[in-house]
Amino acid sequence: MVMMVDVDGGSILALVLAALGRVRLMSTVIEELRIHEAIAAELLRCGLPFVHEADLGSGCRIDFLVAGEIGVEVKKGRPGSVAVRRQLERYGRTGKLSRIVVAAERGVPWVPAEAAGVPVHAVTLSSSWGVAL
Repeated sequence: MVMMVDVDGGSILALVLAALGRVRLMSTVIEELRIHEAIAAELLRCGLPFVHEADLGSGCRIDFLVAGEIGVEVKKGRPGSVAVRRQLERYGRTGKLSRIVVAAERGVPWVPAEAAGVPVHAVTLSSSWGVAL
């Protein structure tokens, strides 16, 4: 298991969550690619190293791998719970992630607390966009 690394007194997870909370897209019709672009731009602005579309092995590709340890999976709309839970379990079983963050356009209250022993966090992106979705 990869250990969390402290950066200037704060965890990488806290920095990632703060960066995601600053992502803004002022449109009610958003393509997932635009969400990826906005997240990448904010991670770069924050100086957080990341790989976009990171290969975790065994057919697992996560949207962002931040600082080599935190996986960020982006979801458009309000995705179904069963398929995403399976996806998170696959990511968790790779042994390459210390945390998984689901960055969803809309709220996903069903996100599990962990996937294959890896803590999972959810961020509702639209809550900071200033639009009613």
